[in-house]
Amino acid sequence: MAGEKGVPNVKKAKLYNSRTIRTDLTDSAYKEGKLSVPEFLNSREFEIHSLEKAKLKAKYAGSNRCFQSLPRTLRRRTASHNVKRIPKRLRNRAINEMQNSVNGIPPKPKLPRGRALYKLKMASKLLKLASRIKELRGIPSVLNQDGLKLRSRIKLLKTQKRELQQGKGEEAKSSATSLLNNKMGSYDNSGVNGFAPIPRGNIKYTKRQREYVWLPTHVWHVKRAHMIKRFGYQIPYSPTQKCFKSINRASKQDAICFDTSYYDSMIVHISSTEQRDYVLKNVTKFKNRLVPQQFLSGKKTYDDWIYLKDSVVGKGLIFIYQNKILIRLHPSLYSEYFEYVKELLNGEGEVHDCRYSLGSLELSGPGALYSLSKILHKDKSAEKDTSATANWFQLAAQSDSNNTIPVGTTFAINVQDPRLWSKPTAPPKSFSEGKTINDLLVNLSTIPTVDDSALLKLFDNSRRYETYKDQLTIKELSKRNNIGETKRETTSSSSIPLLITKLKSSNNWTVILPWFWVLPFWIELVKVTDLKFGGVSQLHQINYENGKSTFPIDYPFLKDGYLESEFNIAENTKKYNKKPSSHKIDLEGSEHGNFHGSDWRFLQLATYGCEIIRRGNPQDNIHPNSAFGTFMDSKLQLKATSDLLQLIKYAKEVDEEKRLRGELVSLPIILSSKKIVDNLQSMALTPTMKFPPLPVVQVKITLIGKGNPINNARIYASSQKSGEGDIKVENLIGFVTSGTFNLNLGRGTCIGCISAYSAIASGKRLIIVKNIGHTVPMMATWECI
Repeated sequence: MAGEKGVPNVKKAKLYNSRTIRTDLTDSAYKEGKLSVPEFLNSREFEIHSLEKAKLKAKYAGSNRCFQSLPRTLRRRTASHNVKRIPKRLRNRAINEMQNSVNGIPPKPKLPRGRALYKLKMASKLLKLASRIKELRGIPSVLNQDGLKLRSRIKLLKTQKRELQQGKGEEAKSSATSLLNNKMGSYDNSGVNGFAPIPRGNIKYTKRQREYVWLPTHVWHVKRAHMIKRFGYQIPYSPTQKCFKSINRASKQDAICFDTSYYDSMIVHISSTEQRDYVLKNVTKFKNRLVPQQFLSGKKTYDDWIYLKDSVVGKGLIFIYQNKILIRLHPSLYSEYFEYVKELLNGEGEVHDCRYSLGSLELSGPGALYSLSKILHKDKSAEKDTSATANWFQLAAQSDSNNTIPVGTTFAINVQDPRLWSKPTAPPKSFSEGKTINDLLVNLSTIPTVDDSALLKLFDNSRRYETYKDQLTIKELSKRNNIGETKRETTSSSSIPLLITKLKSSNNWTVILPWFWVLPFWIELVKVTDLKFGGVSQLHQINYENGKSTFPIDYPFLKDGYLESEFNIAENTKKYNKKPSSHKIDLEGSEHGNFHGSDWRFLQLATYGCEIIRRGNPQDNIHPNSAFGTFMDSKLQLKATSDLLQLIKYAKEVDEEKRLRGELVSLPIILSSKKIVDNLQSMALTPTMKFPPLPVVQVKITLIGKGNPINNARIYASSQKSGEGDIKVENLIGFVTSGTFNLNLGRGTCIGCISAYSAIASGKRLIIVKNIGHTVPMMATWECI
């Protein structure tokens, strides 16, 4: 290695040489009191040439290639040979660096010929027509028409362009060529009592969005983050730059922002108060009691369990304004829940699908509110009711902790286009004068926090569309910025409604706003100093480090959580099968259950099977008496653990056959309650594959000593006598859903689910955690979440 003793460091030597300026030390121009002018000039000429050479050496000694001078978040390995991965302002320099170093002439590109050239020209023509239609405030009519050939598309676009230029009366206004109120192509894409059409975005990328919708910030994220295709969206998963420690640091000191527009929203329009209360009692946990007034008045948002036909399906956000209800759900729940709400209304109201008309941003960390306030500016056109806006800015300007403000706190305000300001600016000092943060927190339930005009815009399709009126394009913004600070106007005709609320499930702040305003706000938000961005992996990390569960990963007792667990098993199996035989480690016999993930069906059958064996053999330990299952009259008899393993194997084969036939397989586990446990303890169990769902408890686990737990680790009961326990199937009580090293606590922690029977029987709350493929057990303690 360069740096070891006796080995010269070439890079340092190069740097030292570049800083050395050679001089003529022996000056012979002055002899015997006389100056020799020719020799003096030669010496000075030598020094001047040395200075020039030193300047050139210093310039090129530490010079970087174009792709190396980018910010770390934008660096790509492909940028060294693909100029499209480099910002446009640096592409000319990149082309010069990539040219042939022998003669300095770039290689002659191979131009397409024949059919390839024809296709390129036609595609270019199509894009130019679509761009021209967008400038004429129209939406290209071919976006939602699949199966058309290229020439047919161009023909349709030419007709649409002609109609827009001529302005064909009422007929054109009612068709697909109807004029928009902006040049950005922004429109309100909502569905009334039905699902809204999938947005196709720019015509250049229409084919890529047929199955998975792009978020408003997709193009920004795809350059800086890994993307995943889930739930009908392309979602940012994690930044390409390593960020595990920096995200933890930012969550405790600064702020982190996420684009959560993949969370789907619906707005329920109800005509009567009685119908509103009926819907709320069927979707929230207030089924047998009155809905609190703080939710009905719109002072707080409901962020808790969501019910579908008397059963919990997940967690969601509900905000009530007059006789309108905003319901925001995880995308895996949305389609089924949309139909359920329509059934509840029974034709006495409307359900608006706002998946693609409302977006959202989420901020985490103590500096979340202050960072958000730097890009928000009060809408000066609405001078009548500004008390809610003033109260919000007073709170945001003085808030330095995310824990002081109660969960559910909600603000609704109108703001201006954040792009009118070249950089984030701190809130005015007048907002932080007068009232202190303590005064605001004490009076938070009495001071106005909701601007009615903002909610009217946000909850109405036509008014939401009006917020896009004269939305400035990038060209218009550039022209405006070049005019000068003194001449340009600081206001815009756009008045943008925002709903800002604090979530109970994660302690994060969520900003709900119109879909096509998400990108302008995001571009300005990421300019804030010390604010980082993250994906779904970082959201999961923050929740895990704070001891909170994440939906659907940590909810295997719900339908969508169980499907997520099965999906992870399938993905891990694919990765395992792709490995060469020399790299495969077969853990089939050494691990309990499927070693590719958390096998909840195995836990259900093993727990009930061991209980049957214990009741028939009342001893402390269970010993396998035979190597094969015991049968009597073609019926399986559970007498030993070998019989149990045969039962589990056969039960899984039956489940697989059901899946192939398209039949639904019931959930193997269920969230525990005292009533469920009491009923199951008194139930007579028989050897069968139709055991009732196993009640489980969601727990937070902390390791006592050293260790680093991982996802899908096995959880075993610890022996009360020895305190160590045995890694046996009869001691298996659960699985880890999320686990790694917790930087907040400085030790390994995890979140998982354990059997309710073991939770009741455990007195010391000691358990054993064992990673898949490892033999060393880790002692830990657990507590309920």
